[in-house]
Order: sequence, then structure tokens, then C-alpha cells
Amino acid sequence: MNTAPKTVKWTCTAAPGWEWLGAMANPPGSGNPLPGFPTAKDGTRTGTISLPSNSDYWHSCMGLILQGTTTGNTFLRYFTDDQGNDCLQAYAVAQGEWASSGLVGTGSNAVSSTDSEGGFSLVVQFA
Repeated sequence: MNTAPKTVKWTCTAAPGWEWLGAMANPPGSGNPLPGFPTAKDGTRTGTISLPSNSDYWHSCMGLILQGTTTGNTFLRYFTDDQGNDCLQAYAVAQGEWASSGLVGTGSNAVSSTDSEGGFSLVVQFA
């Protein structure tokens, strides 16, 4: 079983109307609605992370908000399957509305992507 960490690149793309959700969007006790950063003309976020193989761990990539009410999240996971293949999987969810699981990508150039249902998507691949 492969235990060495792998570097994964992710790209989250959001349609206008969604906003990028920051870490301090709603400080505890503020009572404020969730403010975000508009995606209009700024609809893509990318990142890389080095992860060890773990099929139970989903890394959080981006948080989004739509009209101050519906939150969206994107996640990825890296794991080694029973045949020793390196695998990636993308996941996107608009809480209470929909979820989209990307197919598991295998091999050294694995790619997994969610569809753009609901206006945002995630693509993950080995860097």
C-alpha cells in the first residue's frame, strides 16, 4: 500500500450569483448574514495540497454562498484502492439542494470532476 503523500491540484469554478465564502464570513455571535466575495469576473479558485492516502478523509477546498442562504462546499480525497492504484475523487454539494460526486479517477494522471449542476464545480488531478 502506498503511504507516501501525493500532491493534488484542484480548481473550483463558480458561476455569477455565487460568492466565495471566507473563513470569518460569520463570526460567532455576530448575528450577521453570511457575506461573501463575488465570483463575477473572478469565478475560479485553484490550489494544491500534499495528502497521504486516506479513503475516509475529505479535504475541504472552497466554500461558497448563494444569495446569503445556500452554502456550497467542494471537497477532494486521495486514496489507494485494493489493487494498489492511486485514486482521486471530487465532491461538490449545495447544502439542502444537491450533491455531485465525481467518478473515481485512477492512475498516475488521475482526474475527477463534478458537473456544474447548480453553478459550481470542482476538478482535481495529481500535480
